[in-house]
Amino acid sequence: MEKILEKERIEKLMIHEFYCDLCGKKIGESVEFDDGYYEELNEVKFVIQNAYGSNRYSKKLHLCDICRPLEVEAFEGRYKAFCESLGLTKED
Repeated sequence: MEKILEKERIEKLMIHEFYCDLCGKKIGESVEFDDGYYEELNEVKFVIQNAYGSNRYSKKLHLCDICRPLEVEAFEGRYKAFCESLGLTKED
């Protein structure tokens, strides 16, 4: 004999919403998988590492398509100004 039982299953869905760190515009959403993985949308990571590799500094931002090129250009300008303030020169 076989009986079929109908049971309701409640499942939570974790949805990560991403917003631009500069302008606040919504970039999109990403669903978290069972193993905890989720895709990070429009992530930009700036990394500075010294010549010997012992010190590494990074900054992670989520940027929309409009702010990304502006922030990359601004970061490069700030980095260049910082290096010049230390008396460093660009090598060829």
